[in-house]
Amino acid sequence: MRSLVQTLLCPQENTCHLCGTLLSAGEQTLCVECEQALKRRQIHAFEAPSTEYPPIALVLSAYWFDEEARQLVHQLKFSADYASALPLAEGMAGLYADFRGLIGVVDGVIPVPVHPSRFRLRGYNQAEVLANAFCRHTSLPLFADLLLRVQHGSSQVQRSRAERFTAMEGAFRAAKPISGGRFLLIDDVLTTGATAIACTKCLLEAGADSVVLLTACRA
Repeated sequence: MRSLVQTLLCPQENTCHLCGTLLSAGEQTLCVECEQALKRRQIHAFEAPSTEYPPIALVLSAYWFDEEARQLVHQLKFSADYASALPLAEGMAGLYADFRGLIGVVDGVIPVPVHPSRFRLRGYNQAEVLANAFCRHTSLPLFADLLLRVQHGSSQVQRSRAERFTAMEGAFRAAKPISGGRFLLIDDVLTTGATAIACTKCLLEAGADSVVLLTACRA
């Protein structure tokens, strides 16, 4: 059980990251009720894998971008609530374990990068926070600096699918040549796939053999 000092100094660690209630002994990040609610947002195994985003070899998403999962992503992305990444990453790790045979041998994990100006403004990259938490579950190596974002665009939210793909052209580059291997690309939400496809093209051009995309959520 947490001490009174821990509760006073670190209140965020002692409350559920969805409903805000105090956590009981044995509960972490989410209370039992919210953890069960999040599980209801999980994407069923038969819906999970997709090969509809070439040249990405395989696309997997752990949760639908709705209700509890959406709240956790927003808290991570806009409120610097790193702990909100933990239940999302746990779901991603479970999905990875379920489809490990289909995914194959993974040589490393790469988070979708943000532009340096966005990083300075926000202070962190939410995809990297997710990737770090995921790697703690899977023991896969993390390559956080292998892919760089070199063009900074405005928000993709109001753009059409075609506009999103156009905006991503030339937005990324590899930091160095890659000597083959299969990599797991990590991001928070899959929408049109424009960002992930641009990242994948860049990694393949740099020498990677193949790329699998794993996101916390699918819109």
